[in-house]
Amino acid sequence: MNRFAVILGVVVLAIALAAAPMPFTSTVGNPPQTVTIYPNLLFAVPLILLGALLLLYGAVAGEQARR
Repeated sequence: MNRFAVILGVVVLAIALAAAPMPFTSTVGNPPQTVTIYPNLLFAVPLILLGALLLLYGAVAGEQARR
């Protein structure tokens, strides 16, 4: 088990999950309609995937050296 990779994965996941739910609401059109988008998901989704990969790597990395 690689503790550095696990800790880094947890930190990256925390940052990504904290940044993800920031909505941007705008009124457009005629008649006016409210539109809500989540632009931070373009940043958060790759970070969530990176954090998951780091956690998996950290959990499995030490086992290869012991064999």
